Amino acid sequence: MTIILILIIILALFLVLAAVIAISIWLQNRGDNDFVQQSYPGSPVNHAPSRSMDARPPASPDDLETLNSLVHELLANGMKLQAIKAYREITGADLRDAKYAVEAIERGEPVLPYAPINAIAPGDLEEQVRNLLRKGNKVAAIKLYMDATRSGLKESKDAVDAIEQRMRIS
Repeated sequence: MTIILILIIILALFLVLAAVIAISIWLQNRGDNDFVQQSYPGSPVNHAPSRSMDARPPASPDDLETLNSLVHELLANGMKLQAIKAYREITGADLRDAKYAVEAIERGEPVLPYAPINAIAPGDLEEQVRNLLRKGNKVAAIKLYMDATRSGLKESKDAVDAIEQRMRIS
């Protein structure tokens, strides 16, 4: 009976500790949503991030220097998430590209100006996916679709499955 009581007390303390940690993390991060709304030297006008990757002009060398300085400063202060958000705001990069670029800057690697990957034309993409499916290489077809459309794994798999289904019907 005493052992059960001790285990219950330990479990309750563990839950309280987990709640305190979660609340402290929330309190530290609650202002992060406004961070990207601030203007940075060399950044576009103060507005919400554009979701169109083609909306931004190519970065000039001065913009890249300013961006690298900002990212270095944020990383030095332990603010990696804010560095990724700032990179996205300034360049218009998607989350994955911004994360990779900030991690490259963190490692001291040179980062080229952000340029979105040119997507394959939809008809060409479907034809390339069909060719891979005919060869029995569904994994490569999903990867091709995922890279070309910047979709997630599930969305890409569903799209390739739909293409495969249309192939069976015709």
